[in-house]
Amino acid sequence: MIEAPISVATPVRWRPARATWILLGSNALQSAGLYFFVPLLPIYAQAHGASTLEIGAMFTAGVAGAALAQFPGGWLADRYDRRTLVVLFQVMFAVLFPLYLLPISPVAFIPLRFVQAALGGGFTPAALALLTDLSPAEHRGRAFGYWSSSFMFGLLAGPAVGGALALLGLQDAFWGATVVSLAAAGTLLLLPKTARHVVAHESAGPSAWRLISLLLGAMLAGGGVGFGIGVYDAVWSLYVHLLGGSAFVVGLSFTLFAIPIVVFSGLAGSLSDRLGPRPVVLWSTLAMGVFGTAYGFIHQLPVLVGLGVIEGCTVIGGRPALQALVSRSVPASHQGRAQGTFQTATYVFQAAGSLAGGALFGVRPLFAFASIGAACWLAALAVPFLGRRRL
Repeated sequence: MIEAPISVATPVRWRPARATWILLGSNALQSAGLYFFVPLLPIYAQAHGASTLEIGAMFTAGVAGAALAQFPGGWLADRYDRRTLVVLFQVMFAVLFPLYLLPISPVAFIPLRFVQAALGGGFTPAALALLTDLSPAEHRGRAFGYWSSSFMFGLLAGPAVGGALALLGLQDAFWGATVVSLAAAGTLLLLPKTARHVVAHESAGPSAWRLISLLLGAMLAGGGVGFGIGVYDAVWSLYVHLLGGSAFVVGLSFTLFAIPIVVFSGLAGSLSDRLGPRPVVLWSTLAMGVFGTAYGFIHQLPVLVGLGVIEGCTVIGGRPALQALVSRSVPASHQGRAQGTFQTATYVFQAAGSLAGGALFGVRPLFAFASIGAACWLAALAVPFLGRRRL
């Protein structure tokens, strides 16, 4: 490993090629298909006799499956054709939706959710490695910003369309998820076969432990935001409900938070291309700590939701900056494993945030939100160490 300065030179404005837009469009469809399904799974499972404990186990299995698939999915992406892999992962992910409609015990949904999430999890590092193949190193902050935008666009559209289909019947939403996810796979077939850029003789690459050492700064710097997302996942809806908000207000708060991410992530990512990742990650991390802590002191719903919109505008640059940094830290032949390692760490911090946030919320809501501030401000201590080592 060598010490390496972070390049911030961006002499030419980059415009994504057709293949990049194809990949981003497929990501939006994949996300939409997923969120046709995720909000409705608890309702469907409960209607088929699942207990709340079993429903919780389904979601835990989903997180575990996605997390455990990250490094293996990246390893495969570094050894085999990335275009072929993302298509296969997406097709297998899609065809599992109808299995939930079989006359089986809802307990069987737990391993089914694990397998499906693992296939979706394997798709992510392979697709991110493919994105690095399609974008120049000096513009990868913008590229990963567009990736965030495409995912959040699917998150915005999926629940609305899936909910509309569910009015006709819950099973229709599952079939809708299947169709949209297969459309995502079909879109990926439009990618040029020349997109893959892996050096075969380097495919053995570093061990997982060496990658962890190399990327430790990025993983720790991103850990605060990951922890905060986990806390929000666990307690945000409960807090809005505690303050008198309806289910509609809960959904509206998520939508309003996501809109700035869809609109501005590309621009925010490009800031790290110009300024380097450190100031962008530092600003995003500190801002999330401030907003996260502030929520615990707010008891007026309009103020709470409005602050969420402002937070969405201020914290969007950190993750694309870190993903771009990870991509610049390793050669093309190691991109899958590097992204998989970083994604695994993100899932670990999110899981920790969900567990800690849920426990602290039961004691006092303020404590749960204050933990976001503590985690983010600790994570900021790792920012000065970003980008100091490369393979």
